[in-house]
Amino acid sequence: MEAFFKVALALLTLHEDLILQCDGMESISEYFKTAIPESSLDHLPYIVTKVLKAPPEFGLKLKALEGEYSALHDMKLASFSSVKPANLEEELQIVKKQNSQLIEQVAVCRGTLCRVEAQLKAQEERETRKDAIIEM
Repeated sequence: MEAFFKVALALLTLHEDLILQCDGMESISEYFKTAIPESSLDHLPYIVTKVLKAPPEFGLKLKALEGEYSALHDMKLASFSSVKPANLEEELQIVKKQNSQLIEQVAVCRGTLCRVEAQLKAQEERETRKDAIIEM
């Protein structure tokens, strides 16, 4: 994992000026997809040198950042679990009510569809009888 971050850091350092010229996340993402893969082979010696010469404390910094990220992630999860459950319960009840209303609407539509189909069939039978009478 550490090697992955070293390579990513080397790539970001190499392309820093052009990345900073991008005007938003979409253009940065597009830059990552197109420009970096095309130029990476040309700059492979630089990237390898940068990765191999990364200071040994890089791994320690990475571990510290990982710990900090885990702590922040845990705090975020804790804050989500402290989100007012009453509101979630209320939202759940609203969604269940909407769901049951939609089920009722589907049932009404199915009933209407069956009636219309029956009326259409009866109309077709009447027309068939009329055609038979006319042909006589």
